[in-house]
Parts: sequence; structure tokens; C-alpha cells
Amino acid sequence: MNRTGIYLSVLLTFFTAVSALAQKTDSSIGLKAGDPVGVTYKQYMGGGTAFEVVLGTVPRGWYNDYYRNAFDNEFDFSARYISHDIEMAIAVQARIMWHSSLEEYIPDSEWYWGVGGNLRLANIDYRYDVMRNGSLISRERSDETNFDLGPEIFAGGEYYFQEVPLTAFVELGLMLELLDQVNLRVLGGGGIRYNF
Repeated sequence: MNRTGIYLSVLLTFFTAVSALAQKTDSSIGLKAGDPVGVTYKQYMGGGTAFEVVLGTVPRGWYNDYYRNAFDNEFDFSARYISHDIEMAIAVQARIMWHSSLEEYIPDSEWYWGVGGNLRLANIDYRYDVMRNGSLISRERSDETNFDLGPEIFAGGEYYFQEVPLTAFVELGLMLELLDQVNLRVLGGGGIRYNF
């Protein structure tokens, strides 16, 4: 399957999940800033449990060292790194979480913790020199698809505005990347959701 097919499959899966969950009540949709930056859909399922799907991207300058190190791991030792550009990046999170009230400390608020999975796809344009015996043979470019997959644990807090159907949230988590490279990433962010 080509890159476009993979990206379209991820988008189709996301919107199918959101459509299925939207049939129920106690839903919210909004924007998330951080890692990733994107659209968040959350379904409150009762009993303090919720399910969330986030579809987004990563800001262009983030993970520069990560992609630089990926070049060293994937390319032949005769290739000398010059630079790279992130052409396109898609991040998908699917998560389940458990909520507890913070009412006695902060009115209209809850804290939550949960587990989930992360999928990251990025198209990286590498520029490098091909060297032989210390001499420059050619200057090359290579488009590479970076595929990352792994579980996540996280915790955060939500504040419910009484006057308007909005919820503000902030969270922090850890992703253990298992596919492509074994790596531990700190994820975090905040945002606002419209409750319906």
C-alpha cells in the first residue's frame, strides 16, 4: 500500500470510530495543543469511564533529534547527514480513561488517568552526501516513511464551565514506542472541548 493509501486508511478508521461513538450522549469534541496538535473526540461512557480518539499532527520542529538519529540507524555508514524536513506527519491516539472528582478541592473539576495506543506516521525528506574513501561521490535526497506504534499511560485534569458547554483540559503522559525504534517519549498538552 502506498503512503497516500496508508494516510487515507488512518483517516477512515478515525472517522468511523467517531461516527460510531457519536450515536451516544455525553460526547465532546474539541482542539488539543501539544503533542499531538489536533482534533479530539471524547465519549463519556458512565461510571467514570471515557473513551477518546485524537487525530492530529506534530509541529514541524519537534523531534528533530529523533529523526536525525533515525537517519543514522537506517542509512549506510557511507551516507553523511546534511538535513531533513518533515513533509507530513499524522498522529492517532485511541485511549480509555477513568475519572475521579476533585470537587472538594476545585469545583466543577475532575482528574483522570488512562491507557491507550499511539500511531505515528511521518514522511521525512532526508538530504545527505554519499562518501567513498573520504571523498564526496554525490549529494542525494531520500523520502522515508517513519512508522511508530506503542502504548501510552497518561494523567490529567478537566474543568467544566457551568455557563457554557465547554471543558478545558491539561494532561501529561508517556509513550513507549515499540515499532520502528524502541524509545520513550513524553507527551502532553491541553485544550478545550465542546460538550454535546
